[in-house]
Amino acid sequence: MALKDFLYRCPGCGHDPMGGEADEARCPACGLVVDRNAAGPTCLRVHGPSGALPSEVPASHLADRIEAMGGALPRATAPDGTLAYAAGVRARAAGSERPIRYRGLLLGFAERFGAGTPGRLRITDEALILDIGEGEPREARGESTRSARRTWPLEALQSLQTSSSAVQITTVDQGLVLFRFTDDSPRRWDELLRHAISRRWELLGKGSVQEFQPRIRAEAPR
Repeated sequence: MALKDFLYRCPGCGHDPMGGEADEARCPACGLVVDRNAAGPTCLRVHGPSGALPSEVPASHLADRIEAMGGALPRATAPDGTLAYAAGVRARAAGSERPIRYRGLLLGFAERFGAGTPGRLRITDEALILDIGEGEPREARGESTRSARRTWPLEALQSLQTSSSAVQITTVDQGLVLFRFTDDSPRRWDELLRHAISRRWELLGKGSVQEFQPRIRAEAPR
């Protein structure tokens, strides 16, 4: 995970998004720079915008700072208070499973994902929406058909899992679907989805969500 994906929002001034690449994140608003050159394995090195000597800060403290400022929600919330956010992705649906073996022993199976399809992923208070092919010239896709759309109601999602580079959901109609973001943070999307799913379940009287994988499970309402 690029550092700007972990620190998708500036832990200093709150600007969203952070810039940078690889092991360095930069705030375009206040000039704060964070890199992975700290001596401690759980720390990050922070260069203040004032030019002071860099300091080492636990990564968890920077994450807590972002959460205290509202995390991913402010940028994803429309003026009317509804959730409205989108980003470019490559979407992959799971196909067959491949066996995982070690020294001749079968340890289990891993999903084999199909070829990625470009699109734009959008989240609202009610659904996760994928516009397939949006944002890519049709001649680049080698087709002349109109873009397709997939819509998954939040309450119908069966699981949510996030890695350092992708977000994976389980759907009723397509099974496992994986999203790799072309220029956004999977950590941001994990937070947005957890918030939106939890709020949707509570609104529909389905209870308070307690876990998101291996299945989304809620505590029954009292």
